Amino acid sequence: HLERAKHARLMTFGFKPNSKLRVRAVQATIDRTSFEFDGRLRVELRVPGAHHAANAAAAFGVARWFAIDPAEIIARLKSFVPPDGRTTLIDLGGLTLIDDTYNANPASMAAAIETLAGGASGRRVMVMGDMLELGAESAVLHRRVARSVFQAGIEILVAVGPAMIDAVGTTAGEAGLTQLIMCANADAASDVLASLLLPDDTVWVKGSRLMQLDRVVSYLRVHRRVRVAVA
Repeated sequence: HLERAKHARLMTFGFKPNSKLRVRAVQATIDRTSFEFDGRLRVELRVPGAHHAANAAAAFGVARWFAIDPAEIIARLKSFVPPDGRTTLIDLGGLTLIDDTYNANPASMAAAIETLAGGASGRRVMVMGDMLELGAESAVLHRRVARSVFQAGIEILVAVGPAMIDAVGTTAGEAGLTQLIMCANADAASDVLASLLLPDDTVWVKGSRLMQLDRVVSYLRVHRRVRVAVA
């Protein structure tokens, strides 16, 4: 496709050395992500997850295409707050909640697990719902993300939905110190979390849209003191 478009003006972005907008030196915590473009420009986002660096690079490339000044782009990226369900960070009076309920696929689930494992204080709780529309590979892919949770050493995994429950049940022997909880649906997960969570926990909630895990987020927001985190 790019060969056919060789006469067009082309801007590439990403982590590879041949990218025109190359993302480097990524640092991610549970409340922000920072990175460099080719060692010249430092960018900071108020969203968790190294994978957001590539999204920001795409936005940067489009903005530069329209001749917006780099300093203004960087300032706008730093002030960006994602909409509900898109790694929205919520402070519940000590407990940290990441609302990532809009959708899920194996790649984005892996990114969430990596970020939760590496950037959180207190107990780390992964609420993981089914990933839908994966076809014949669904069972294999669900087992793969379950193993990723175990390998990351995340303290608690709450599996929601039949595919995730089956994956966790199949791989439970590999769980190590990870506590496993299985819930049929979002409402059951809400009930479990209400009695399970401690003030310093960090909870990441993610699943395909039809799993309705936004109900878990809404429940926790109603039953705890809520302050949306602002840097």
